[in-house]
Amino acid sequence: KQGGPSAGKWVELPITKSPKISHFSVGHDGSHALLVTEDGSVFFTGTASKGEDGESTKGRRQSKPYKPKKLVKMEGKIAVHTACNNGSSSVVTKDGELYMFGKDAIYCDSSCVVTDLKGHIVTQIAMGKAHTCALTKNGEVWTFGVNNKGQCGRDTGIISQGGKGFGVENMATAMDEDLEEELDEKEEKSIMCPPGNHKWKLEQCMVCTVCGECTGYGAICVSSGRPNRLPGGVCGCGSGESGCGICGCCKACARELDGQEARQRGVLDAVKEMMPLDLLLEGSGERGEKDASKITTYPPGSVRFDCELRAVQVSCGFHH
Repeated sequence: KQGGPSAGKWVELPITKSPKISHFSVGHDGSHALLVTEDGSVFFTGTASKGEDGESTKGRRQSKPYKPKKLVKMEGKIAVHTACNNGSSSVVTKDGELYMFGKDAIYCDSSCVVTDLKGHIVTQIAMGKAHTCALTKNGEVWTFGVNNKGQCGRDTGIISQGGKGFGVENMATAMDEDLEEELDEKEEKSIMCPPGNHKWKLEQCMVCTVCGECTGYGAICVSSGRPNRLPGGVCGCGSGESGCGICGCCKACARELDGQEARQRGVLDAVKEMMPLDLLLEGSGERGEKDASKITTYPPGSVRFDCELRAVQVSCGFHH
């Protein structure tokens, strides 16, 4: 935010009357985090538009940022592990129960416990974009969620689970949101000019039509975070790189930053420079097309290995 630390600087996050932090996790988009203290308490910080903080919600809430606050739903529980994605939070307790909050909490009962994992002692949890991977004490791996790219690691799944205590409406919402987000990404990529066809302008800084950051200074711009900054509009920070005069993207998204520009804009835009072009620019033909019929969600179930194995750790990427 404006007036915050300069790029590359770390600052301490004060938490009033709290023991030391022993574990933390951050959502994929960086908009919220869970902090676990030495006594097993869980703190939430960031924005919670989809109920990531455990507060009941029937739809999207206003994205109000919260300073670290205790998760009310976890009062009296001792947390040992957490995981987050964009829109969801999950907590593993000392007793081996798995609690979930937000858009992916579709297989939970009224107390937010994943019902199909009751009786199994969960020790670790990891979250992808819209799927979850849990590790149990006996080395079993359980997965559930969207499986459009095989990320659950199981050949079969059942969408309808009558009487299991989860909301079909919520399940459909999670599926729709995953599809909606990918279609939004596809639309963003398709607006960019082909490589080498950009018309760069040097007038006043604008807001990139792809990443939504300042075309001149990226995420470290002093105007970053100001309200009413719309993609394609004036950034408000003053003169500088205006981006492409045709598609409105910044040089970082187009992968045309030189070394000095990358250093000026900071590490986030330097990382964009290293991303494959097909993640920033829509390909031709059938590449990148989305088949809505493949968006299915699997209930919790164990992953079967070809040999006798006991897993000791789990982790997830967006789609694996």
